[in-house]
Formats: sequence, structure tokens, C-alpha cells
Amino acid sequence: MEWDRISILNRQVSSFSFFKDKIAGGRYDGILGVTAALEVLRTIHAAGYQPHAPLAAIDWTNEEGARFRKMCCASSVWSGSQTVQAQHALQDFEGIDMKSELQRIGFLGKVNCSYIDNPLAAHFELHIEQGPILEKEGKKIGVVAGVQAMRWYKVTVQGREAHAGATPMDNRADALLAAAKLISIVNTSSVAHGAVGTVGIVKTATLLSVGGLSFKFQQIWGCPAVRFDKTALSCVRAAAEEYVGVDMCRDMESAAGHDRFADIAFVLIF
Repeated sequence: MEWDRISILNRQVSSFSFFKDKIAGGRYDGILGVTAALEVLRTIHAAGYQPHAPLAAIDWTNEEGARFRKMCCASSVWSGSQTVQAQHALQDFEGIDMKSELQRIGFLGKVNCSYIDNPLAAHFELHIEQGPILEKEGKKIGVVAGVQAMRWYKVTVQGREAHAGATPMDNRADALLAAAKLISIVNTSSVAHGAVGTVGIVKTATLLSVGGLSFKFQQIWGCPAVRFDKTALSCVRAAAEEYVGVDMCRDMESAAGHDRFADIAFVLIF
């Protein structure tokens, strides 16, 4: 959707989110922001309103890494922190790469995903909270000031194959038992430090091996904490307070890793 009279010197303002790539993620998680952005464009167009800058609706690809094991894929390419070639080469558990899947469904785009080729002045995302805070406090809208830091690890635990009945318990090197204890430590350590930790995927395999237990830790993704743009936040706060009232809004921090830009405002709803 375009408005021909807008000066090309004005950068676009985007409203965005992503289509949910997480299994059983629900009908609103991510999708809400995309459909809301489209509705905003339709409403503005129908009203004949002339915005001061171009507007764009964006649907980021693989933002949560549910299928292809990396967070913020499309937005990282746009921001310049990752290359499109590296993201296209990501594979799912069946060995299928992202590029071939985008080609298969007809969504391997030709427009450069880059802040240089497609600069944006500000970003606004509407999202469900994904947590219990707004509901528990009886609030309607959360104005998100930033996103917490996070890291993803791939942990490989290797033990020693042995007969399940004939091997004495004190002569075993059980990789699955060690992994279970490690999963428990992730939980207790997170609670102790006031953080959050989750083991989302466990895969097992029977391999011929000798020796005792061994552990291999590989960080596969990480990002520091991000603070959102104060001007964009003030716009969201003013609109939210006008819409539902000051008492129905609260400031929040996001525990989700997706869509982390500097010039962004993130809006959570219950």
C-alpha cells in the first residue's frame, strides 16, 4: 500500500510481528501483530488519511527458531547482524534448509532485507503477553521498556552403552540420567538467581562408546539486554492510557527474545 504524495525523504514506520512457527503456540501468538498491522493499513486507507511517513506491515520469518534452530532470523538479517546466506543455510531436524523451504512455498523474496535498502524510522509490535502478569493484576496493556538478555545452548551428554539388566548400577555411565540431573539444575539455578531457564528439546540416541560420562556445551545463539526507544514508548504509553485508562496499563520487561531493535515499541495485551 502506497501514498504517492509522501516525501521520499521520510523513512517508513513499521508495524510488525511474525507468524507463529512454534508447535501448539496458539492462534494469537505472533499472528495477532501481523493481522493487526494489516488492519491498521486497511483502516488508514479506507479513511483517506494521509500519514506523514510511509507505513509498512512486516511478517518476520523464523523469529522464534522453533523449526530452524536460531532466534530472530529475518530481523537479524534486516539489522545487519546476520547474513541472509547464513540464515538460509539453517536446517531443521530433518536436514531441510530454510532456503529450500521458502522456495517450496513460494516465499523466497527478491527484495533485499536490509536496513540500508529498506530503512525504517520506528517499529511498533502488538503481541500477547505470553505470561500471567497482566491477567493476575487485572491490567489490559503492558508497555514494554526492553527485553532481557538470553542465551541458547546445545548440550551433548555422552555415556557408555551397557546391558540394561546385566550391568551393575555402580558400573554404569548413563547419559540420560546425567542429562535429567542437568535439566533439574537448570531449573533450580534459574530460581536461585531470579532468572528463567528452560530445556526445550531432548533427543536421545544409542551409540557405541567407551569411557565414562562427558559433556559438551555449545552456545548457538545469544543476545544482550535491549532497551527500547523512549520516543516510541511515549507514543505507546499515551495511546494505551487514552484507550484503556492509566490504571489498566503497566510498564513491563519482555522475557521473549524476538523482535529486538533499538527504535522499537513493544505492546503486550491480555
